Amino acid sequence: MSAMLTADWFPLGRDVYFRKFELYPISFQQEISINNLLVAAPYGGSIAVTRNPKKLVKVQGASKPLILLYTASGKLTARLQWSSGQLITFGWSQQEELLCVQDDGMVLIYDMFGTYQHTFSMGNAAKDTKVIDAKFFATSNSTGIAVLTSTNRIFLVNNVSEPKVRPITDMPRYGGPIDCWCMVHCDRETQVILSNREGIFVIHQSHQNTFPFNNLFSNKINNVVAMAVSGNYRHIALYADTGHLYIGSIDFREKYCECYTNMKEPLANIAWCGTEAVVCSWNSAIMVVGRTAETIVYNYDGPVHLVTEIDGVRVLSSSSHEMIQKVPNVVQRIFRINSTDPASYLLEASKQFQKKSHKADSYIDLVKDKLDSAIRACIDGASHEFDFETQKILMRAAKFGKGFSKRMDSEYYVQMCRTLRVLNAVRHPAVGIPLTYTHEIAKRAADCGRKQLAIKLIDYEPRAHQQVPLLLTLGEERAALHKAVDSGNTDLVYTVILHLRENMTLGDFQNTMSKDALLQSAQENFRLARNDTNASLTEEQIKLLKYQRSLEDTLHESIVGKPLHDTVKILLLRNELKLADKLRSEYKIPDRRYWWLKIQCLAEQGLWSDLEKFSKSKKSPIGYEPFVDECLKYNEKLEARKYLVKVKDDLKVKYLVKLNMLSEAAKTAFDQKDTSALTFVLAQCGPTDRQLVDKINMYLASFKN
Repeated sequence: MSAMLTADWFPLGRDVYFRKFELYPISFQQEISINNLLVAAPYGGSIAVTRNPKKLVKVQGASKPLILLYTASGKLTARLQWSSGQLITFGWSQQEELLCVQDDGMVLIYDMFGTYQHTFSMGNAAKDTKVIDAKFFATSNSTGIAVLTSTNRIFLVNNVSEPKVRPITDMPRYGGPIDCWCMVHCDRETQVILSNREGIFVIHQSHQNTFPFNNLFSNKINNVVAMAVSGNYRHIALYADTGHLYIGSIDFREKYCECYTNMKEPLANIAWCGTEAVVCSWNSAIMVVGRTAETIVYNYDGPVHLVTEIDGVRVLSSSSHEMIQKVPNVVQRIFRINSTDPASYLLEASKQFQKKSHKADSYIDLVKDKLDSAIRACIDGASHEFDFETQKILMRAAKFGKGFSKRMDSEYYVQMCRTLRVLNAVRHPAVGIPLTYTHEIAKRAADCGRKQLAIKLIDYEPRAHQQVPLLLTLGEERAALHKAVDSGNTDLVYTVILHLRENMTLGDFQNTMSKDALLQSAQENFRLARNDTNASLTEEQIKLLKYQRSLEDTLHESIVGKPLHDTVKILLLRNELKLADKLRSEYKIPDRRYWWLKIQCLAEQGLWSDLEKFSKSKKSPIGYEPFVDECLKYNEKLEARKYLVKVKDDLKVKYLVKLNMLSEAAKTAFDQKDTSALTFVLAQCGPTDRQLVDKINMYLASFKN
């Protein structure tokens, strides 16, 4: 059985296996053509197909292109008759919106059913010089787009939901036309990597780096005709006109390998398969190249299209829709030939039990000490399988093992059964979404309240900019911070800091900032990044900490790390009015907030004469109702009555009732001709207020007449 399951595996390096398996048989074979532009949305999303505008094709009928939208299983969902300007290319956003780019720089956005949403422009400069190509790239929270004009200028938008066009100004001034290019979004900036006859150029916001070909390739080449960046933006692959493939780190400091493909025909497409291999396609063949330069070639009857996923590559040919991916480690341990992993033994024990063989006991004895981990491995292995029967075999083995375990919690098993049912349902050809367990399962687990499961699953997400927001959603700020710092992406570090600031009291945030070396480092980065707002915020926090330390000698009380609000309140309670006013002006505490604090502190100390003087010092920015409330809080009704005159008319009845002055409240409501207020006073009357009840009823009757 294991031999059959591993028949589609192939090694690419030591103990690194990949596999290719069919997702669906294709039902739109005619669209799989070298003359068509085919783009698929990520995470098993929709497929858009149209005539490639860059190729000369004999057209019958209308000259305007027709865009066809399919599910991944080949079911036609929409036909979009293009009626706008000259279409250059299109791509999908992270929200599965179709982004169509015209030569005049206009970007038209449609939903997955072909319904028009809205349009934005890439600017007048792009319009005047004509767009000849466009690239789409994922950012932290959205999708970005960059366009290349006929004058070799690039304009980009980092978020198509809020388009703000920015030109790439530091473009190379020599070297002729651009042969290929791609976008990289990381570390708070979007970089452009492009190639011309002079070499590779990495263009940052403020500078550019140049890498001559002879520094990268061991063999002599003329130019690079294609490039691809891995999903986590850490690796890059370059394909030369001579058929040589370079694989290395994104900063070009480390070269993993250089491989000669021995292909004479032009390259059709290049894509990363996870982070361990690169897939190249030609007219009727694809080659998978590992980071150790090991290769395997698959031949097809016609052209193929590659679709990059975070954990593999989808291959669309004229006969099938397939997936190439690295074999998950847990699956490899279970099914590898001659495996001695406990999960493999548990699977064999389950098979022998089905055969009613006594050998089942022998295999169970082999894994008795590691039974729980073997059960969990079988459950995990099932999650990565597309074939129903393989899922059943593994889940049956896990269920068999549970019968011998006293500690194993059944919840994980039950949850995985539910998850597999959902995955199998959306993978069905009628739905046509070939989701893998890795794609969005961490987010689903979080949405279902399975916090610990979600945290564990996040570790399998290779992209830090996807990990960090989910960890913050789960309340794992420390883990999010470490992930952000490990990624080297300062943008993610800032995201964590701002999240902490928004969700903590000022004192807790300052205390965390002062204790955590990582946050202190990031605090300095705010200044280096010239982010004036955040740098100013951080400086104010540091200043407050220093000020609190100096106050401790005066107050003889530990106040370092307390919020600004609490610090001012302590000073007011200690009658340190000058210090409180100084802190108020220095940190620009709003008048409304300061008056609230002072009223509360004076009332708490029982300084009623001081409270009255304060009310007369100037017009209250928060009204005089808080004075009444604070007096009543300490049962000082006589003091509260002093402020009734200044209470707003529309609130006077309410506060008269609070002071149990029901007769005055009824008279005020009658004078204001407010029937709802009279009804409110009537509801407050007790059995002893019969005369007042009659009077209120008389008032109400007069309004009816």
